[in-house]
Amino acid sequence: MINRDRYTIGYRALRALVEDLLAPPPTADVDTIHEALQTHLRLHCGNCGELRDHNLRTMGERFCYACVDPAPLRHDP
Repeated sequence: MINRDRYTIGYRALRALVEDLLAPPPTADVDTIHEALQTHLRLHCGNCGELRDHNLRTMGERFCYACVDPAPLRHDP
């Protein structure tokens, strides 16, 4: 397990639960719940849960990229 996964595993489990809840029971106000959860998912990073900035959201990016591992280091022989 890499460090990024260790720090975000709880958020990813919670996000999966929220995604499952997008199909709430028939007794719930489906439209209100669905809209609230969709808004939350749309505004926050799909990996770490941080609120994405406006530019990332308008470009349609799902991740904040602050939580993504840096590019691999180049090893010259």
